[in-house]
Amino acid sequence: MSGNSNSDYKDFLDTLPITLEKARADGGIPGMSVAIRYKGELVFAQGFGKRNRKDPFTKETVSHIASVSKAFTATAVGELVAEGKVDWDTTPVSHYLPEFQLKDPPVPALDTAWFRNTLPRKELIKQLKHVDMPSKMSPFVNYNNIVYAVAGEAAANVAGVTFAELIKTKLLQPLGLNNAGLSMPEMAKQPNYAMPYDAASFEDAKRGIFEEGYIDDIPMADAPAGDIYMNVVDLVKWASVIMKEGELDGKQVLSQESVRETLKPHNVAQLGARRPDFSPALGYGLGWQLDSYKGHVVYYHGGGNPGYKSMLAFYPDDDLVVAVLTNVYITDLPLALPYYIADGILGLPKTADWLNDFAPNRTQQTYNSYAQARNNLPKRVEGKPHSHALIDYGGEYAHPVFGTAMITLLDNGALHLKLRTFETQLEHYHYESFKGFVHDFVNKGDIFLTFVTGSKGGVDAVEISIPMDHEPRIGNGAAHRGSLSHLRTLSTLTDETIAAFQQEFTNNLPLFQKEFLDNLPTVLEKARVDNGIPGLSVAIMHKGKLVFAQGFGKRNDVDPFTEETVSHLASVSKAFTATAIGELVAEGKMDWDTTPVNTFLPEFELKDPVLTSQLTLADLLSHRTPVPPLDFAWFRNPLPRRELIKQMKHLDLPSNKLSPFVNYNNIMYAVAGEAAANVSGMEYADLIRTKIFEPLGLKDAGLSLSEMKTRSNFAVPYDTIDLEHAQSGIFFKGYMDEIPMADAPAGDIYMNVKDLVKWGDVIMNEGELDGKQVLNRESILETLRPQNIMIRRERQSNFAPTTGYGLGWMLDSYMGHACIQHGGCNPGYRSHLAFLPDSQIVIGVLANINTAQLPCSLPYYIADGLLRVPKTEEWIGDMAVQRTRDLYDHTLMIANNNMPKKIENKPHRHELADYVGEYTHPVFGKFTITLQEDGSGLHMHMRTMKCKLEHLHFDSFKGLAHDFAIKTFLLLNFKTGSDGSVHGIETTLSYGASPEIFRKTETPKPEEDAAAITEKEE
Repeated sequence: MSGNSNSDYKDFLDTLPITLEKARADGGIPGMSVAIRYKGELVFAQGFGKRNRKDPFTKETVSHIASVSKAFTATAVGELVAEGKVDWDTTPVSHYLPEFQLKDPPVPALDTAWFRNTLPRKELIKQLKHVDMPSKMSPFVNYNNIVYAVAGEAAANVAGVTFAELIKTKLLQPLGLNNAGLSMPEMAKQPNYAMPYDAASFEDAKRGIFEEGYIDDIPMADAPAGDIYMNVVDLVKWASVIMKEGELDGKQVLSQESVRETLKPHNVAQLGARRPDFSPALGYGLGWQLDSYKGHVVYYHGGGNPGYKSMLAFYPDDDLVVAVLTNVYITDLPLALPYYIADGILGLPKTADWLNDFAPNRTQQTYNSYAQARNNLPKRVEGKPHSHALIDYGGEYAHPVFGTAMITLLDNGALHLKLRTFETQLEHYHYESFKGFVHDFVNKGDIFLTFVTGSKGGVDAVEISIPMDHEPRIGNGAAHRGSLSHLRTLSTLTDETIAAFQQEFTNNLPLFQKEFLDNLPTVLEKARVDNGIPGLSVAIMHKGKLVFAQGFGKRNDVDPFTEETVSHLASVSKAFTATAIGELVAEGKMDWDTTPVNTFLPEFELKDPVLTSQLTLADLLSHRTPVPPLDFAWFRNPLPRRELIKQMKHLDLPSNKLSPFVNYNNIMYAVAGEAAANVSGMEYADLIRTKIFEPLGLKDAGLSLSEMKTRSNFAVPYDTIDLEHAQSGIFFKGYMDEIPMADAPAGDIYMNVKDLVKWGDVIMNEGELDGKQVLNRESILETLRPQNIMIRRERQSNFAPTTGYGLGWMLDSYMGHACIQHGGCNPGYRSHLAFLPDSQIVIGVLANINTAQLPCSLPYYIADGLLRVPKTEEWIGDMAVQRTRDLYDHTLMIANNNMPKKIENKPHRHELADYVGEYTHPVFGKFTITLQEDGSGLHMHMRTMKCKLEHLHFDSFKGLAHDFAIKTFLLLNFKTGSDGSVHGIETTLSYGASPEIFRKTETPKPEEDAAAITEKEE
């Protein structure tokens, strides 16, 4: 990344007025204003064209900002959160606004139902309870103006004021936005306001032929979604305050914590094709879209209401804010300008012609799509008359949400429709269908009605599709305003432009520095020792060629760890599972997000039958389910996978709705993998071999530790006490587990690092190997699309503001380069695979110790060296060492399992013999508690874990479950029943989860004593 000097960006600003005036005229825009704040100063603010038929559009001209208003609504709610009057994600909205009741979430788009509706907002909200809903909460951004209206009205209700007063008192007045307000009638009272315009075509717009709209005197029902007006100077001032986390002129005018919450990713947009220069995951906060452009974090939101288009963007790390207002809706210039201006002010390499290519081409496409949608009638069937007399179609037709449609018979014998402000004469089309034409400044196009005959032979109902409808329903249409920007789903570059740019980049900034690769072995060996890793292998591919592969340290106590050493991939295996399922999807045997998983695997049932009927493969593979972690329940469990899956129907769930963030869960991958195996009619291991290993020629790859140890060159797992021991080379060796890994689809694959980067290269090239399509391209692309978002404690510079999760892949951007990756960690093993598709780089790392952060940070160090990007972190030095030390500390904290402090002199309330018995849980299995031979203590036995119990206080005992794979203190709280006897154990077996209750079943036989346990411990 590079930057302009002070004079460079001033030269850019000097030429900007001429550039923008030409772009306005070429883009078919009547009037426009643009403002830029840079490093705290207003460096540019100017208007262009006309705000009405005669007056100029200036920087002081107020205009409707449409959906840019959403961030204002969210921020006002945040002020109430800071005051303790509402909360973000705990209390149901209906608690704040009792009128808000649904049949079942989520809310579909209802913009047309509320368009020019004169009912009060609360009355419209009451009608939502009659709306038929989709089957489950959307895992992606389901853009909806009405839910913002609900949120805004709920906030107003709590505050005891109208929504307009809430915005004025909480935001406009504290920030000194004196020319801002709400509603078009109020805007029209301002001396310098923009009139709305529209054009019949792009050609008309470029010739200046516009239809002038009206200032609607009907209040905007969904005002919290987009009814604010202001001028462009105030708009960049607002964004600057948000960028500074609520600070204005050194004073905290908004709650910093609440502003930060609005800027965190809360959802992810479902995108089409990924574009260069942008993050692979587009996040949505609370009223803001979160992205990265050429390595620069950018927050933005666009808005569109009839006759108006707006755009507001800010680059927090660069202290740059850009705002655009126009008085025509169909234009994509406002979407392009923040990127064009960032290129110019920040001195970024030009990779797209934003003003002369992207904006006009997208605008033309938008005009074309609107023209098509406005005349989207079914093919007419000739000679098919209506079956009723015209007068029989007359009457009122009511819908509980979309209102009343009045059909009357005119004197000329034609039918006439009136639906709120829509009126049109109807013409018979075919059968019971009629068409009309609606012409309003907001909605123009064919309207289509189909009358429904009832069981008694009379006309009972009518289905109405108005312009821009998605499906026939009275008034069910997509209004103009508030659509998400689709900027990132279409490529702006021709193949020739991309090739030329890549050639220029290659010529001037060579990707591979021979010196860097030559020095890499020495650097990596030092990093291995500093980070306390017994053995390590690293491989790098570039443009399909293996340019580096080497091992370091030992794979066991004697032999070197080489590039041929096979090691456990752990969770890097997840992408293999998702890809194998993708092959079955391509064969038509499964689907991603339509059919419930239990259709493919009937053994999969949860306690909540509705949730069971909703969960799809995409939900499981993107970690969207509310199922808590069950790793302890499945750890070294010899039961068959399907038997363990059957037990899940007994599990209490913390929620019955999809998680809005990644709820990482290995067991869900096990379910998905077993479902795929069931459909394919083979074992999971055979599925992976036949669908992936064999087509890709991964001959040294396989599944299970027991199989891995049969290889001649395999890595033994190691662990140690702390970083100091690790750096001194003091390790203890683990075991190659003979018990099959129950959740194998989540992480049981092994291979060497060369095969690992080969696999990554095939995925990066969308399933292609040596010019041949070996994996289904469409399925690969689906795994690489963002399906969910990861939670980050705080935003990291040089990375995208949103880390997406696909299907087995984490999606991010590093220093402006898209970075797709996944790590893995199993007892004694750590792995990492990352690829940078725009640079055609793949990096794989394997290590035979799990407590090490070097494999996670190493890809960034290598990317820095190969791409010649500015060095911002000591990725493999002090930072990696400190993170490893933190990981050892975290592991110790988990081992202590939040153990309470002992309360002295509080004896157990029962005789020790009374605690003896078997305690069972339908999912986690069985504890066996036995009495020491001399009667002085208790022992615990659970599957392969055995330990002595130490009394803590009252009826609480603790024991150290010590296995190479698990080292944790267990706190067993014995529970006394109503009859006074010990009847259960309460304990927490999953970190961060709720306690589980084990019920006492029977006392073990005398021969099941603790002798063997005592002998093992000694």
